[in-house]
Order: sequence, then C-alpha cells, then structure tokens
Amino acid sequence: MSLNITKYREVENQAEGVWFKVPADVFGIKDEVEVEKLDIQFKLKPYPDKILREHSRKATKPFNITGRRRQTSTNIDDRFDTEKFRKLKYCYIIEDFKGITEGEPENETSIECTDENKMGLLEIFSDLADWIDEQVENINNFIKEEKEAQIKNL
Repeated sequence: MSLNITKYREVENQAEGVWFKVPADVFGIKDEVEVEKLDIQFKLKPYPDKILREHSRKATKPFNITGRRRQTSTNIDDRFDTEKFRKLKYCYIIEDFKGITEGEPENETSIECTDENKMGLLEIFSDLADWIDEQVENINNFIKEEKEAQIKNL
C-alpha cells in the first residue's frame, strides 16, 4: 500500500481566501447606530510556514563581505527589516476588502485593495493587524486539523 499525499498537498497549497466580517471595535466604533450600519469585510488567505520563512528571508539583510573584513554583527535585530516583513506579510494575507470608502458622504468612493491601501489601513487602525493575525491563526489551525484528519484516514 502506498501513501497518496495529493489531498494533503491540496489543503496545504490552498490559495483561496476566506471572507470575514470585521467587528466595529477593531475600527474604534462604539456607537450602536454606527455598529449596526457597518459592513466591512476582509478576504484573508492562510499564511503557511513556507511563506513565512520566505518573507523572513527576504526581510533579513545578508552579511556584508568587503575585502578581507567580514561584517561582525550577527545580531538578527541589526539585520532584520521589521517594516519590510510586515509589508510582505500583510500584503500577502489580505487578498481583498470591501466596505471601506473615502470622501464626503454624498461623494463616497470605495477604496481599492492595493498594497499601499492595505498598509495605510494598518497604520490608521492599530487593532486591525491583531484582528487579522487572530483570523489567520484560525485559518491555519483549521488547515492543520484537516491535514491531520486526512493523514489519520489514509
């Protein structure tokens, strides 16, 4: 009997995002009337370890070797670009969003889901990144449980 890992790979390589309704408190909205009207949704993708490692590698500056002197700092904090990693991570995870507009109420226009707008929203709403991380952790845990169930059923 052989081990067929096709289904295992399908779950692991799942690229389709999942829509989540964002709670009003993430945006600091507490007024009951406003909370009822609010309908902001984010489509978030899983964040597999493989992609996390790739993003970490891209955000880490290599050692500089010049002539006979090698860079002496081995401190990862000196070499790791946190902002670059943050941008890579959230631009990957956030596949789309809807319900976010700008302009005066009579001339509102929807904000496009661009990398610049994704990062801008994360800057404006400090709780948004924590909420996204929590949702993605739930997605990743679900995928992990699915993998384990598939392996048990083989």
